[in-house]
Amino acid sequence: MNFAIIVAAGKSRRMKKNTNKIFLPLLSKPMGYYTLKAFQDCDLIDEIIVVTNKNEINKINKIKNQYQFTKIKNVVEGGKERQDSVYNGLMSIKNARNEDIIIVHNGSNPLIKESEIVECIDAAKQYGAAVAGFPLKDTIKRIDDDFVGKTLDRTNIYQIQTPQAIKYNLFIHAFKNAKRKNLKVTDDVALVEALGKKVKMVNCSYENIKITTEEDLKIAEGILIKRNNVNTKKK
Repeated sequence: MNFAIIVAAGKSRRMKKNTNKIFLPLLSKPMGYYTLKAFQDCDLIDEIIVVTNKNEINKINKIKNQYQFTKIKNVVEGGKERQDSVYNGLMSIKNARNEDIIIVHNGSNPLIKESEIVECIDAAKQYGAAVAGFPLKDTIKRIDDDFVGKTLDRTNIYQIQTPQAIKYNLFIHAFKNAKRKNLKVTDDVALVEALGKKVKMVNCSYENIKITTEEDLKIAEGILIKRNNVNTKKK
């Protein structure tokens, strides 16, 4: 089976809104709707677990019922940091087998495509762990005391996004190792890297951005409008 953990327990501080950004309107629907719909509609996803803030569990359940997201089997409380939230989601899964795939995705990455979900799952089945991202296009400079310190070589440098997919037994082992060594990471496959294991890179579209600022929301709206127009023309 393939289990999707949707991480939606952030505080949205950089959005400067007094609400969790996954509930912000994006073309008249909550941002999180688009994320959940992508996984609901993906044939390879068997179950969805949503991790959110304790006082927002009811909001997620309302979205689940309103849009008939039947694959959502559990909504659990998040932790202090993202790593803790993912762990809570992982621990809520009771029927996983060692070779099952756990695919973690940010609720604030609403523009994910089904093909990208499938590619990450397939890669994780073959290699144990996989991560989506895209190569950097711009020149990268390190800044020291407000001045350019060094221009960095961007060859083979990727901006990492979600989904990130890991075999269940490997994920459990990686979390145990992190706990034993008190490791703190900002993305899921870093836990696998800490075991000395390789992680397969899966290219995703530059459209698969994490919504962090109001400007990102406007970009996402433009992408969705373009997609909707294309779909309308095809019909």
